[in-house]
This record gives sequence, structure tokens and C-alpha cells, in this order.
Amino acid sequence: MRDVRVVVLSHAARRHRRETGGGAEKEGTGALARNLLAASGMSRNWLAVGIFVCAWAAGPSVARACGGFFCASAPIDQSAEEVAFALSPGKVTAHVRISYTGTAERFAWVVPVASVPKLGVGSEALFALLRNRTNPSFQVNWSPEVQSCAAFSFPSAAGAADAGAPVAGNDAPGVMVLSREDVGPYDAAILSATDAEALSKWLTDNGYDQPPAALPAIRHYVDKQMHFVAIKLRQNTGVGEIVPLSLELDEPEGCVPLVLTRIAATPDMPIRIFVVGASRAIPKNWFHVEVNPRQIDWFSGGFNYPALATAAVNEAAGHGFITEFAGAMPPEFAGTLWRLGAYDLASVRAATNARAAIQAVSVLSGSLPQGSSGIVLSLLRQYAPLPADLAPQDTFIYSFPEEHAERLALLTVDGAALAQALETRLVQPLREAQALLDAAPYLTRLFSTVSPDEMNRDPFFTLSPNLPDVSNVHVAEGTGRCEGGRILDGRLALPSGDVIQFVSEISPFGGTPWGVGQGEPSAEHIALTRPNQTPVFLTRAQAAYIDTLLMTKTAEEITSGDLGAAPKDLPTAGGMPDERTGSNLDPGGAGRTPPVVMVNGDGSPADAGCGCRVGGGGASAGASATLMGLALLVAARKRRRGERTTPSAR
Repeated sequence: MRDVRVVVLSHAARRHRRETGGGAEKEGTGALARNLLAASGMSRNWLAVGIFVCAWAAGPSVARACGGFFCASAPIDQSAEEVAFALSPGKVTAHVRISYTGTAERFAWVVPVASVPKLGVGSEALFALLRNRTNPSFQVNWSPEVQSCAAFSFPSAAGAADAGAPVAGNDAPGVMVLSREDVGPYDAAILSATDAEALSKWLTDNGYDQPPAALPAIRHYVDKQMHFVAIKLRQNTGVGEIVPLSLELDEPEGCVPLVLTRIAATPDMPIRIFVVGASRAIPKNWFHVEVNPRQIDWFSGGFNYPALATAAVNEAAGHGFITEFAGAMPPEFAGTLWRLGAYDLASVRAATNARAAIQAVSVLSGSLPQGSSGIVLSLLRQYAPLPADLAPQDTFIYSFPEEHAERLALLTVDGAALAQALETRLVQPLREAQALLDAAPYLTRLFSTVSPDEMNRDPFFTLSPNLPDVSNVHVAEGTGRCEGGRILDGRLALPSGDVIQFVSEISPFGGTPWGVGQGEPSAEHIALTRPNQTPVFLTRAQAAYIDTLLMTKTAEEITSGDLGAAPKDLPTAGGMPDERTGSNLDPGGAGRTPPVVMVNGDGSPADAGCGCRVGGGGASAGASATLMGLALLVAARKRRRGERTTPSAR
């Protein structure tokens, strides 16, 4: 994950931002040049995605899977998943971001669905908007005395449709084609089947690439009498024209299809979920996880957050999601993707040559939101193609056409066709994405990482009212004393309520490795969340036990007896469930006040005489029950004194 925003704000920097208005650049007629050059120069590390929605099915949880992406060749890995769900009573709309590396001929996406969906073209700009607004950031607001003590530089950012009428046909024995339709750049088929081998053969015969490993999964879903959506790129369509896909179903919950996804998944694959609805969203059959705030590297702006998130999820049996943002729909979203009269295609429609078409699109591009440049470049290549000798430079020429103005004026262009393509593939999806945001009062962002061996249960997402908001901006207050250019008595007050007191000199701006929290668990809290029910906080051992039950039970079917049978050891970093620190699941800010952490300037424990390790791990992982009890007793006594000594790593 590379979208964690790394910021350390000083008072001077805050004042400069206010005075300059943030330095925002206004889009003008040069926007096409900037956007197209960015589109051509950006990494082509396309990621194969398979995400969908489905209903809960009766029986074991293996029947609750919901689809996946597969291609036949091994190099096509599923390196990330990103989806935006809109949840309303009895209805789910999913905008799926499809990223892919490979040839157009070998692109295929096959997904089981509980009912026949309505398909459409989604918007890349929707994901750019949601992602940029909710990226987690970790900041330290240092006092003026600390800032004046030594010169320093701020860390840089570190990755913290007009489908036409459906036409059925082309059936085969054991396979029924319910519809065939063009959806943007895709040839889409909705299928039902009674024979897995027949369906596999139909997919192969009709150009939907699939690996042999997919057959057992196909058979599983055929046995469950589910429908299938299969998409491939239309003839003469390149991978550059791949856009998000929208799917609308009459189903109650959102679902990520990890059971099939593991066919082409990578280790610790990031999964980023956006949910818009009436209230905060929760994972229903996976655990809710919160990271240990003391282990976040506050000196570097949370540079270690992705690795920390992975470690925290692993402590929840590998099946957990972290809430990175939950709150009212940002008011600045209004009219961001689409507003009445924003995208006037009249000049494009009137163009009869390439020069006029490019100029008209350049003006249009100035008002388009971030994330639109890729489809603009693709459509220019399709409807205003350049001669063979100029084609290798097409991105530059589309951006700066005047050097070849005379030749471009001689190239005939169907402006009406280009305008219609822009309307169907760009403007209409933006309008629908804006409507999706306008209709919902609340937005949630959840994050996880998962490896193929952990993809044995599909996570479901639902809404749960009365849960508190969660900010994506985390600001710690830093103070200290300046003496001869040295920063002494450094103190960080974290937004979690934790206080880190440094007993020796600190160098917060010099790249000092962060050592606070070493030896503690990476998960501050692990909880079982269910709609309209109080979250159940668990130890790591309880989570491992309950996780096995969730393979055959729904979250609602987990009883107090199940919880009572679970082992109570291996607490999370936040403590045992009945004495834990506060959580972002607590409506009233419940939980005990965290103790002060006393550390040296490098983050190592200030109390070097304590050899205990709270939370287990390292050498203590194999200790006897007696030693573990002694360690917990020592930790409990320290908490009663009002201090927590961070144990050292061995």
C-alpha cells in the first residue's frame, strides 16, 4: 500500500498553507497536456481485480462465496482489490476498479452472482476522489520551542453506459445465455449453468480466458445454482480502455470474493473498500482490527503503517479489516465529479478534423476530475488516430498539437461519434458516480491485507448505526525543551490518549528509527462486529478460536457459549477485553486511560531492568504458563503505577 500520506506539520507550515490557500493549481486549457502526459507516464502496473456482491446463502460459509477474477497465464497476478459499495435496504451497487497487466486478447473476468445484475460503466475518478480524501495520515504538531531547536526538513509524501438491448442466445448443452450486451469497452454475458464442465467449455470457446484451476470453483458455484457474469474486451479494444465496472443487485450486503481471488493473488494483497450508505459500515464475518498506536512511527509520519496494518490483521487470524475513515459524506464532494452544464460536448460534436477535435477535448479536459485522463487519451486514439509516422508521439501531439496543426487539420474526424463516446464512457459514469455520493449521507473506508492461504472465507460488509466517526487524520501533540540545540524531555500525546515520554535526547527530524512499542502486539483491539449489536472484544487466542467457528457459522450465530469456550490468553496491545483501552467502536469513549510510556530517545524501554515481554512473541512465545502469568502480573502492577514500560525485543 503506497497511499499513506506522510506529513509533519509545523506552526509555520500551517500558517503558510493558510496564507497561500494551499497552492492549488487551477485547471485551464493546458490541462489536457498535463493530464495526458501523466496518463502516458504513469506506471502500467495494472492490477487484476475480482470483487462483487452477493447474498448470504444457507449452510456452511463456503457457500457464501461471491466470485473472482481469473486469467489463464501465471504472470497475471491479482495484486490489489478496490471497490466502492453503495448499500441501501435490499440493494447493493458495486463500482469495481479493474486493473490488469497482459494482452487485451487474454483479459477475462468471470464472477458468480446470486441474482441477475444490471451492468454499467464505472468511473476511475470516483476512486481517485474517495482515495485522496480518506488516505490515512499521521502528523506531529511540534511546539514552537522544539521547532526552533534544530533545523530540519519535512518528510515527503510516501505512498502513507449505453449498453443497448440485451440479446440472449448462443446456448450450449448445460449452459443458458441469459443475455449478451456491450457495456462500454466490454463484451458481457450473463449465464446460468447446470454443468461445470459445459460452462468451462463455453467460456473457453467464446474467448473468456480461464485457468484450469478455476474448474473446481466453477463447479462449486454451479452446484449452488448461481448465475455468472463474464466480461472480456470487445474486438479492437485495448487494455488502455479498461474502466471500472458497475453492478447493481437486489441483495442486502457487499462481498469481496476472496475464495476465487486466491487463484491469482499475491502475498499480503491490499484490499481497500469504500462503503457509502446511511451509517458506518462494518465487516460482518471478519474481525474489526485497530492498530497499536504506539508502534506507529510518528517521527516519519507513519511510514511503517502498511507493515503495521498487515501485522495487526495477522494477529486476528489473518481475517480482519481496519476502519481508516468513517464519517459524514464530505461536503466538498458535492458537484466534484459532475454538475449540470459542466461538460459541454457541443464543440467536440461539431469538430470535423483532428485539430478541432483535439482543441475541443483540451477545453473539456480542463473541467474533468482527476482520474479522467486515461479514458480521454484512449478515446482520442480511437476516434482521432494519427498517421503511422506520428503515432509513436501521439501523447505529446495530443497534448501540444500546434506543431502539427496543418497536418491535423487535414485529418477527418467524426466529431459526433467522439462526443457520443465521451458521453457514454466518461460523462455518464461521472454523473452516476456523483448521484451515488449525493444519495448517501455517510462514507466508510476499510483496509486489509490478505495472502492466498487466508482467502478461505469471503468477507461481507453491512451497515451498523450508532458507531462513532473515525478520522483519517491523526495528529499527535509534541513538546520538548531546547538546550544547546538538543531536544530534551520530549513528549508525544497521541490522539489515542497514549502519552510517550522520552527520558533522553530525541532527534525526531533526523531519521531516528522508531522503537516504541517493540515486543507489544501490533493489534490494539480485535472485535467481532455485528449489525445493531454491541461489538465483542477478543484476545488474540479468542479470535483464533472464533475464526474457526466463522467457517461454518454466521457472525449472528456466534453465542455467548462460543465465546465462553474460547481461550482467554494472548491479550491484544490494548489489554484484556474487560480492562482494555478505548476503541473507535466505543460510542461513549469507554475504556481505561492508557498509561504513560517511558522510553529512551531511540524508543527503547527506559526501564532496562524489566526483562518481561507483554503480549508474547520472540523468546517469550515458548515460555511456560507460569512465566506468562508472571509477565502479565508485572505489567498489571506497572499499569497501577500509571506507567507502561515498553518491553525490549530480544
